[in-house]
Amino acid sequence: MYFDKIKLEKLLQGALNRYNIPGLAACVMHEGKIIYKSGFGLRNVSSSSCVNSKTIFGVASITKLVTALIIKQAENENILSTSDLVSAHIPDLSCLQKTKIEIRHLLNHSAGFPGLPTRHKSTDLFSSRKNDEMKSFDDLVVYLNKLDFDSAFHCSQAAIKLMNGRAGVRKIINISSNGAYNFETFDSPHYRASKAAMDSLTKHLASTYAVDKISVNSIAPAMTNTPLCDILSADVLAKAIEKMPHGHLMEPTEIAEWVRFLASPAGDISSGNIIILNQGRDVH
Repeated sequence: MYFDKIKLEKLLQGALNRYNIPGLAACVMHEGKIIYKSGFGLRNVSSSSCVNSKTIFGVASITKLVTALIIKQAENENILSTSDLVSAHIPDLSCLQKTKIEIRHLLNHSAGFPGLPTRHKSTDLFSSRKNDEMKSFDDLVVYLNKLDFDSAFHCSQAAIKLMNGRAGVRKIINISSNGAYNFETFDSPHYRASKAAMDSLTKHLASTYAVDKISVNSIAPAMTNTPLCDILSADVLAKAIEKMPHGHLMEPTEIAEWVRFLASPAGDISSGNIIILNQGRDVH
């Protein structure tokens, strides 16, 4: 196969200039093998950081175009039909059989699913600022750990400076997760590790600042009824609820009551404790 690298790069560079595109990455495959890959332009205009073949892009809804193309190709090859029930191809979604949702419903956004505001309102992993920091999947994992642990570390660091010299017992209350101790749940490894690190930080701070009358505790809840539950499949959510001894998820107000207790004068003598809230699910 003849491949004109110079012509391709001239074409891509011309597109950058013509359409005012900050940067892009290109890849050419032949017979299942990558024969060319390169980056053009900038991944962050303010810092003049260049795009390379490992730059992470937030492709967002472009995945829909690729998925739709693959589905139609599979239909042309009689592998499936867009009128098939989704649950026929993904057994874990058997709960959708009652609603008779077909593949075509997903393709044309007529399945009736609500939006996912919790994802769109959360920190954008692929903003221009974060894109500059994330050059590989390892960088992405590091960034997620920053969200789950580093944020608590730096907040505690700042809080202690403000608390020093104030009267009474001052309080730091971290919110950890029971996922750090229950390995039968679906939490990811980096999430478990970051929450376990947060609890270790809690004990360290409690020991270090006890003489300064700074109380530090951590609350580690199990499955709690928050909007994050909306992104779980009905089957996964049902299995999680089944394991809860009370037969239902915990409520945010229940967790808040423990926070209020620790923040009250009654919590003055509590420090260095990891309070696991799980209805007794993981008592061994």
